[in-house]
Amino acid sequence: MNTLSIRTGFLKELHDGVIPSNLMEKIRGNNVGYGSDMLEPFPVLAGLKAEVQALDTTGSAIKCLEKNIDSVLLVISSDHIIEHEDTVTLVSSPLNKRKVSDRLEHQIDPNIEFGCQPSAKSLGTAFFVKTAESAADKIFVGTAAHVVVGNSLDFYKIRFVSGFAFTDTNDFRNGIVLKKENVFMPVPGKHNHKYHLSRMYSDWALIEVTQAYPTCIKPAISMVNTFRFSGDIAVKDTVYSIGHGLGLPLKLVHNGHVSRMPKGFPYFECTLGLLGGNSGSPVFCANTHQLVGIYIRGTRKFVYDEKKGYMTIKNINNAKENQECQLMDELKYLLS
Repeated sequence: MNTLSIRTGFLKELHDGVIPSNLMEKIRGNNVGYGSDMLEPFPVLAGLKAEVQALDTTGSAIKCLEKNIDSVLLVISSDHIIEHEDTVTLVSSPLNKRKVSDRLEHQIDPNIEFGCQPSAKSLGTAFFVKTAESAADKIFVGTAAHVVVGNSLDFYKIRFVSGFAFTDTNDFRNGIVLKKENVFMPVPGKHNHKYHLSRMYSDWALIEVTQAYPTCIKPAISMVNTFRFSGDIAVKDTVYSIGHGLGLPLKLVHNGHVSRMPKGFPYFECTLGLLGGNSGSPVFCANTHQLVGIYIRGTRKFVYDEKKGYMTIKNINNAKENQECQLMDELKYLLS
């Protein structure tokens, strides 16, 4: 898959705003698990202001990517959060120790890519987004509606967690421990949550959130605030997505293309290799870094390998299977 952990290795490759097709080959060995190269620093872009400035005097492309990365959130139930005095631990296990439901529960292939990395019991992905109602005291997140409604989970148990990405000081070897200030929840008692869910059509949600632990300091929040609508999207446009597929630390899925724009439907299809847990992930134009869609559904990726006795991911790139992404047109009047 064209998937990589967020780290410094691709900064220089991205200075022109385009994600190169050979990027995965350059760093594939570093992403399989906790190898010796994992001892090297791999901070998210937020801590690399000096390097960004050295790469580009304007830094516009890198800054746009940085903002998009910082906006992304893991969606999880409060039932899977363990509280401590100043931190929280997200319930997790190594990806290659998890099971996948397929009538019977089968073990995931122990050699799966990123198999040694921690996998949270997540519901999906979301992102901070600027809306027409955003203000200093109002914060909104965008996601796919099916991530937050239409299931048996109490809506107000949903939590949106930022900062679940590798840094030079946290590789999550000892569990997914994050600051309480990174945890957000839907604003209680408010009707300021908008969504539309239809099985084969629209699937989006905008939710007003607040800090789940209000006594914590207020963190800096990076919001997606530039959008591209259907009239400016064309087949063959290059796209990328950032999210928490399989409940893993933040990943960037790149080198996808818009493959189809069904007439009269509120979604487009693309060739990104997105998985369970990516639902709700923002999808961006690779050339402009504008938000063009929200990942909502795709084809079945896990298959049972009878010879190995494990669930494994089929070759998404060779299968050329299309993934459906919600267009932003229906949200246009809600966005700033």
